[in-house]
Amino acid sequence: IMAIVMNPQLARVLAVTIPIILIVEFVVIRTGFPRFTIMQEKIDHLNSRIQESLTNIRVVKSFVREEREDQKFREANGELKDAALRALNVVIFMLPLMMLLMNFTSLAVVWFGGRQVIAGDMPVGDFSAFLTYITQILMSLMMLSMIYVMLTMSMESVKRICEVLDEGPDMTEIENPVQTVSD
Repeated sequence: IMAIVMNPQLARVLAVTIPIILIVEFVVIRTGFPRFTIMQEKIDHLNSRIQESLTNIRVVKSFVREEREDQKFREANGELKDAALRALNVVIFMLPLMMLLMNFTSLAVVWFGGRQVIAGDMPVGDFSAFLTYITQILMSLMMLSMIYVMLTMSMESVKRICEVLDEGPDMTEIENPVQTVSD
């Protein structure tokens, strides 16, 4: 609001930048969420593989199947690594893109604001304040986009927690149990 009040012509730069930032965030969330879901499934597969190996360790050792179990673990671990890299590449791509957008916006403000300062339409102090406002606005948007990414990553974990909480008990108590009397 202060940027718009201070100089509406320069604030037009935000009218171009903010929609681009929102589009980037939307694309990251749309492509990232399914990838984090796949990554969580690979974590589950790896955990079940480890649990199976630990539960049956005596059987594995007695039949001398350590190498086969080791190979199964390596395959599951490799699948998890690949899924994690695919998911995190989306996040890794976002930070440089956001920084590029921030720098282009700052460059546009310096270019157009500098022209206004040279023409005498804007005092230098107002230009410095406007540039500070733009930097704060863009940093806030970048932090907001990082929060969206973190939420995207955590949404899959929340779904898993809800699945565990919604799971019913395996054993239920019988309302009228039959009791036998032994002599």
